[in-house]
Order: sequence, then C-alpha cells, then structure tokens
Amino acid sequence: MENKRTLRLQALLQREIGEIFLRELEFPGQTFVTITNVSATPDLQHAQIHISVIPDAKEKEVWNILQGSIFQIQQILNKKLRMHPVPKIEWVKADVSSVQKVEQLFEQI
Repeated sequence: MENKRTLRLQALLQREIGEIFLRELEFPGQTFVTITNVSATPDLQHAQIHISVIPDAKEKEVWNILQGSIFQIQQILNKKLRMHPVPKIEWVKADVSSVQKVEQLFEQI
C-alpha cells in the first residue's frame, strides 16, 4: 500500500509533467499524448511515467521526442519541485488496448 507522501508526489509529477508537455514540447499534429499513470518507488528515488499515444502511427515519433527531451524535463522538474532528490523519471508505454477498443465502439455508433 502506498503512503500519502508517495500518492501526493505521483499526483504532483503527473500535473507538472503534463504542464511541461504543453509548454515545452511539440508533438506531431493531431497526436494525443496522455500521462495515464505515475508510479513512484517507496523511497521516492525513481518514478515511472506511463504514456499513451493516439494514433499508434505517431507512437515512434513521440517516443523519440520524449527520449530526446528527458534530460530537459528532468532539469525543469529539479528546478520546480522543492524536494531533494527529485525522482529520476522513466517513460513507460501504457496499455491502451482497452481504450482503443472503446474508441472504436464509439466510432461504430
């Protein structure tokens, strides 16, 4: 079970990284990039940021942008967050198969 500090940190990271995505990064047109979940280790040293990309055709391009920007994003977090150490972030592909199935059902309707 996660404690309150871990849960608050996960919510904070999700919010801050989402803002960084909006202000600092440029993704390909008509691409929907979402942070679906953030999971931090109990010692708060590392955090996995679960990312979904729609459409799938743009996924590789988005991952290249994210991997190329990870140092920049980490530096922004280091300056913005008032904690030491700031968790080291890692991108993880989110499982969006169920989301895509729902999306396809909506399109059929």
